[in-house]
Order: sequence, then C-alpha cells, then structure tokens
Amino acid sequence: MFRAHLMANFLAPDSPRWVSQLLSEEALKKSGYFNPRGVQRAIEIQKRGGKRSMRRYVLDMGLMATLSTQLWHHLYIDPTLCDLPDWTGV
Repeated sequence: MFRAHLMANFLAPDSPRWVSQLLSEEALKKSGYFNPRGVQRAIEIQKRGGKRSMRRYVLDMGLMATLSTQLWHHLYIDPTLCDLPDWTGV
C-alpha cells in the first residue's frame, strides 16, 4: 500500500499557522477529544525523524486523524480553535 507521509508537511517550519494552533495544548483541551501530552509527544517523535518504521507510520496516521478532527470541530462546533475564518456552510 502506498501512502504519502502527510504529517511531515504539516510539521514543517513553513506549515500554516492554523496547524500549530489546532494541535496546541489549549485547542486540544478545548475540544476534549485528545490527550494533549500524547499529541505533543507524537509530534516530537515525528519531528525528530529517523528511519521509517511501523511506529512512525502509526503516529503519522494518528496525527493526521487528530488534525482532521480538530479542524472538523473548529468548522462545525467551535470556531475559536484557530485563526481560520468561520465557515457558514453556504
């Protein structure tokens, strides 16, 4: 199975500001879905790099799911998680 390592793009120094905002301890606590410590640990491990492994693959998938869920929460439930404009659904 082929899958691009997507989270590396979102953890790069030039990634959009809303990514770090959605994955911040404050936003994670606000939504209440994820353990902020666990998310920060996964981010640290991914940023360190290293050889490809099943663990890194699982962390990558987990962080993408976390980011997607946080973005969903921002768009549909609480528009205060990051600096993206409110979505009206129009």
